[in-house]
Amino acid sequence: MNTADELRAAAAILRQMRFPAAMTATSSTAALIGARLPLAELLESAAELHEANPPHRGVPRPGCQWCADEDWPCADTRAALAVARALTPPRT
Repeated sequence: MNTADELRAAAAILRQMRFPAAMTATSSTAALIGARLPLAELLESAAELHEANPPHRGVPRPGCQWCADEDWPCADTRAALAVARALTPPRT
């Protein structure tokens, strides 16, 4: 699974979450529940920015062609990936 796939999987988890006891949640918990859809959109937009490096002379290159560039928005992928990994179960 590449970085973009991880981000999309976490966004899907956020969109599928249901909170039957949300009516009795504290205001802090309610705010987190309310933030799940905007957060899912943020993860999806980060996934769209992430582009795989094209092969160079037939040799595949891992990672994103923009992630190493601090001026490009894909540098934010690191933060989005940390959120995605906190939402998804560990890979074995």
